[in-house]
Amino acid sequence: MSPHLIAVPEVPQRLCKLPAFWPVSARIRERLDARADLPEITQLISLDAAISAEILVAANSPVYGVASRIYNVHEALTILGWDQVKRLLHAVVRGRLETDVRTDPLIQASWTHSLAAAFFASELALFFGIPEDRAYTLGLMHDIGRLGLLATCPGPYLDVVAGAYRTPLECLGSEECVLGMNHCKAGFWLARVWGLPTEFSESAAAHHNLVIDSHWNAAKLAGMACRLAHASGFAVEHCKPVSAEETISIAPPELLQRLQPRLGEIEARGRSRLLESMDGFCQLDPAVSRH
Repeated sequence: MSPHLIAVPEVPQRLCKLPAFWPVSARIRERLDARADLPEITQLISLDAAISAEILVAANSPVYGVASRIYNVHEALTILGWDQVKRLLHAVVRGRLETDVRTDPLIQASWTHSLAAAFFASELALFFGIPEDRAYTLGLMHDIGRLGLLATCPGPYLDVVAGAYRTPLECLGSEECVLGMNHCKAGFWLARVWGLPTEFSESAAAHHNLVIDSHWNAAKLAGMACRLAHASGFAVEHCKPVSAEETISIAPPELLQRLQPRLGEIEARGRSRLLESMDGFCQLDPAVSRH
């Protein structure tokens, strides 16, 4: 693989337009045209990290003067109001339907991985003392840096992800060598620049850095959810498979004792919710709704 190194100062300006999974964009456009109600639109937005990011960034903007931080799409839509949401979505969806067809398979893989992590994070939320809806969004958006790098330099990034790696950390190293930035650093930069709550930047930066200790925070939740997504077959990189038991084995003893008896239930519920949400999206013909 010949490196296409990008100078780090040039990267940030090009990271911000995350590619959405086009079937979700198309469905949102269709339902907006059909004057769908707010709950249905909320559910659709919550399926995609890139579209959720647009809404959360707007809601966390100083323009709205909200004293507390906004962590999920439902809260964001309440702050923004339906009219503003519709304007935002029309603008976002129009842009997201124009994609590079070379990147479609990776965007779909990233979409299923992030959605799996979102559902596993919400299943793990109770063990981490984090609200379930917040955990879901942290899981959904933990990999936003990957989408940013793909948008920045699709060809070189497709080459990186096509490689075979023993662990995700090896893939991070390859990203650094080829692109000058890995997806954890890119996600951290995005979340900080966008003014999202600190849990988002921490989760983006450290979801592959699972040091065994007793301090379990949002980043550790996102990391475990990410690993469970890999263990369930929803991975982006070509890495050695990791079992669910291995995934939770890095937990400190007090958490491990609580997780082990519930692991089968967590896996089954997370996977079931994921497959239900994916239904009707991954089977769509890419020629439909793209134009």
